[in-house]
Amino acid sequence: MQESYEKAMNQAMTYLGARARTVKQMEQYLLKKQHDERTIARVMEKLIEYRLLDDEQFAKRYVQMRSSTNGKYLLRQKMMRQGLDGATIDEAIGEIPFEEQVSSARALLEKKMKGDEREDALRRAVQSVLRRGFSYDAV
Repeated sequence: MQESYEKAMNQAMTYLGARARTVKQMEQYLLKKQHDERTIARVMEKLIEYRLLDDEQFAKRYVQMRSSTNGKYLLRQKMMRQGLDGATIDEAIGEIPFEEQVSSARALLEKKMKGDEREDALRRAVQSVLRRGFSYDAV
């Protein structure tokens, strides 16, 4: 039992060594490594206690790192795929000021346009920025 716990904890620490993870990602990883439920629960309890796993901090950092190139809608989708719950995502995304979204969208539009003033180029650039998850209002 103790040996299984130590092995699971070592694997979890190695997995966290590459980058921050969500609680769900860690649970799925340990399940994939074929650890039993009780061992996984003990490991998760310790990782959360030591604040090595913190979904709220993960979400805030995720938004900070990607809000200049991704809009709120795309950020929400990506964070849902990583196993974060809706309330945590809403809190993290709610901290992005609208003005920041507008300036990020503007920067992406200017980059896509690259001096091309044709109406067709503008339409394609707007569509590209919208696909990056920015709202139409921000674009």
